Amino acid sequence: MTAEAEARTGLDHVRRWAETAVAGALAAWLLWRGVGAGVSGAWLGWGVALLGLAAAGWAFAAWERARLSDAAQAAGVVEIAERRIAYFGPLGGGVLSLDEIVAVDFDRDALDAPAWRLRDLDGVTLLVPAGAAGAQSLPETLAALPGFSLDRAAAAFADPPAASRRLWRRA
Repeated sequence: MTAEAEARTGLDHVRRWAETAVAGALAAWLLWRGVGAGVSGAWLGWGVALLGLAAAGWAFAAWERARLSDAAQAAGVVEIAERRIAYFGPLGGGVLSLDEIVAVDFDRDALDAPAWRLRDLDGVTLLVPAGAAGAQSLPETLAALPGFSLDRAAAAFADPPAASRRLWRRA
């Protein structure tokens, strides 16, 4: 690996985890200042501590997004609006309703990169590269499916299987 490729990989890693780091630092600072002021008798300090808890929630959500995103960029755009997932890519795409999805798989074979394979009631399959623009919001959207596990999805992306892996199926 060349020095330029190593630098690019390092920069991708920083971009991937930057939101988590900022949110975590803000949460820690607000909690530290808020609890310190609250203990000394300033009632406003507890309000600052509550803001720190909100920032901790933001940090957790950013951590979930970062661990499920692929640092490599892929072609295409994902748009999510009104419980509809749309993927528009150079070789295909489509739109699926979240309410009609019956299966979610992790797939590495089809694109030689991590991808989400979504199937609906009619058998329509939508293959969405994890590195596509806007795909970082896909895990949060899929979490609305009953019984969908972000931890199971993160495990599949962290330790990719040789073939596809079922992440969720409608009961």
